[in-house]
Amino acid sequence: MGIVSLLLLSLTTLSFCYSLGAAYCAWTFFKRNQQGKGDSDTPLPPVSIVKPVVKVEEGTLENFMSFCDQDYPDYEVIFSLSQEGELMISLFEDLKKFFPNREIRWVTANQNKGPNYKVGNLIAAVREAKYEILAISDGDMRVDRNYLKQIIGLFLQEKAGLVTCLYRGTRIRSIFSALQSLTIQTDFIPNVLFDHRFEGISYAFGATILTSKEVLASFGGLEILQEYLADDYHAGNQVHKKGYGVCLSPYLVDHIFCTKNFREYFLHNLRWAITQRVCRPIGYFASIITHSVSLATVFLILEGFSSGAVALFCSICGFRLLSFIYFNKSLFRNREVTPYFWLIPFNDFLNSVFWFASLFVNTVHWRERRFRVFRGGKIVEVN
Repeated sequence: MGIVSLLLLSLTTLSFCYSLGAAYCAWTFFKRNQQGKGDSDTPLPPVSIVKPVVKVEEGTLENFMSFCDQDYPDYEVIFSLSQEGELMISLFEDLKKFFPNREIRWVTANQNKGPNYKVGNLIAAVREAKYEILAISDGDMRVDRNYLKQIIGLFLQEKAGLVTCLYRGTRIRSIFSALQSLTIQTDFIPNVLFDHRFEGISYAFGATILTSKEVLASFGGLEILQEYLADDYHAGNQVHKKGYGVCLSPYLVDHIFCTKNFREYFLHNLRWAITQRVCRPIGYFASIITHSVSLATVFLILEGFSSGAVALFCSICGFRLLSFIYFNKSLFRNREVTPYFWLIPFNDFLNSVFWFASLFVNTVHWRERRFRVFRGGKIVEVN
């Protein structure tokens, strides 16, 4: 065996061991943090739910309805947008009819300068929010009626500065949304929980950012995030830098996919890869060890499909498939993605392609706009 093959074998074996460790971290996190509903004796503070809106898509009404129908004593829902369209206004009016006793309103950011227009929308909404505690989440998320109780319970018990949530991909209507869902469950979540176990968490996700106006003001408010691509990541990171605790809730939010074709899938995953690279460059380069299937494939080819290389490749693929089946059945309970589990090895290979491509690309497409990404994650819109 040549030195190249030996090095690759070592890297592939290390990658396999990492997969085992990440799976264990995911299992222990969810088993030790069973979803609770908080202490019923603890008074629940009022909350302002803030939802940024870009456009109305399939499932948008149902997404918003899930946040307007919370089993929670006192909260308001504020939608933030840059332009008022007839379809959006009609949707908001429908929500008010469906929930006549819920305080639902919307704010228009008329002077949204970008380049991160979502943050510009949020700034306008946070200014109008009447409660101190804010629950911010992206528009393509959907939750159940206990969502607010569960995340506020962790916020109060841990006296955290910010609580964030992981998510799973649902409403799968194409093979491309299935591939994205597989990536979330087989790579994204285990990798985050591996970091969480050994380092804690110092960032947040757009699925949920539960915090307070006081905490936002401590680092300069959302205004300082408007130049960044990954505003959710930097929001959590700024909170962490100010000495507040960042907590990861075991509650899984449903991410409602609208990916319909290869172009949308390609641009989304490339943007995701570039975002990870600019946010955590050292960790991103080290994440080569998470690409076990691709490493095993290269080793298999170099070794001319020897019995040892075949055995290693089959072991890795078998573990990836079996671990998905177990976690999906016992923890994630995502029936929509189950029929696509056989795509996991192929999906792993595609993720390696995106990882490699992101090393050479600094332009992303986001919401029909194009941006150039600079070191540190700042963006400039490309006209």
